[in-house]
Amino acid sequence: MTDQFQHERDERIAAAMREQKEAERRDRLSSRMARSGLVGRMLECSFANYRPFHPGQADVLAACRKFAEENDFHSGGGLWMIGPVGTGKTHLGSAMVNHVIHERDLGARILSSRQIVRMLRATWGSSGFQASSWDRPETESELIASLGSDALLVIDEVGASMGTDAERLQLFEVIDSRYAMQRPTVLLSNLAINDIKASVGERSFDRLREGARSLKCNWPSHRGGAVEC
Repeated sequence: MTDQFQHERDERIAAAMREQKEAERRDRLSSRMARSGLVGRMLECSFANYRPFHPGQADVLAACRKFAEENDFHSGGGLWMIGPVGTGKTHLGSAMVNHVIHERDLGARILSSRQIVRMLRATWGSSGFQASSWDRPETESELIASLGSDALLVIDEVGASMGTDAERLQLFEVIDSRYAMQRPTVLLSNLAINDIKASVGERSFDRLREGARSLKCNWPSHRGGAVEC
């Protein structure tokens, strides 16, 4: 085998490997985006198109960007973004999820607390005893494990409509799973801290607050403007 032939063969093998890796990356991206919870305008939310107009917004933007860019996703903790509606919390939460999926090549989701409860209840008809694993619906345990293992979970509208012990218990199952896996969780809420505790329950509250940083989004609403998704 001549050196030229060997060189050309090595180049073809390297090109095929690069193509395979890129195809695998595209498949991962497609799968992660499909279950990310990002829909509609949330798909376009980024740090670059968040426009801070009031004091404090730039600091919150910087904190969210640093969290998404530098977190190792194995040390627990998280962020709490607390403030009234229309202040851009969902935009920044979506931007973090977009960044983690596209730039960090990791799984991330943004879901409201009610969405999580509905997803868990939707699995109750899944027995998990089908013959093949690839065509059966996800079981409740599998969904909890999946939500628990994602690098980042952003829970939106925390405290909204969590009115029963059963709902609080279901949310706790996910939060406890992430706590055990030391995965960070980001909370977005319009409620005061004490009201969040009363809504989600003491056990969830206690796990969520460990190592978390609170960011106050206390500027006026810009709903319909450039900062809110």
